[in-house]
Amino acid sequence: MATFLNQWNPKLLQWDTNGEDSNRTRTGYKVRLRWSASQRKSIAVGDRIFLGTVGQHPKGIIASGHATSPSFKGDHWQDPAKKPTNYNEIQFDTILTPDMVMLREHLLDGPLGGVHWCHQSGGLEIPHAAAALLEERWSDYLDSIGFGRPEFRFKTLSTFDSETAS
Repeated sequence: MATFLNQWNPKLLQWDTNGEDSNRTRTGYKVRLRWSASQRKSIAVGDRIFLGTVGQHPKGIIASGHATSPSFKGDHWQDPAKKPTNYNEIQFDTILTPDMVMLREHLLDGPLGGVHWCHQSGGLEIPHAAAALLEERWSDYLDSIGFGRPEFRFKTLSTFDSETAS
């Protein structure tokens, strides 16, 4: 299983259901959303996905999940006249609201220091050593803000389907 970083830029795309989606994951449900991986075609079912925030503060990690579909082409999320982009369906186990983002300052040392966190497009592969450390830091961070570690939040395997795309 590989680990990838996709991005969300709130300046370019509103996420109207973010608060609801965050509450769902906090209470033990997974939320499935279609998300752009830019031109990355190699994301496979089961790959780990982290969602970063770019474009405005706070910048950092806002969500995590797993790909539930192989990559597929679709109209560009911002403008269908632009070059098509690649998407995956992602089952998010954690979605934070922008005020809870794990800031980039937690991601700049050791193997994490080599990851280009501010990359503007999605589909950036995170090296294995950095991904392992990211998982550890992410779980610790979720605990520290009272969100809870993903492995303790899932009361059910139910999935809430949303039409939100980015």
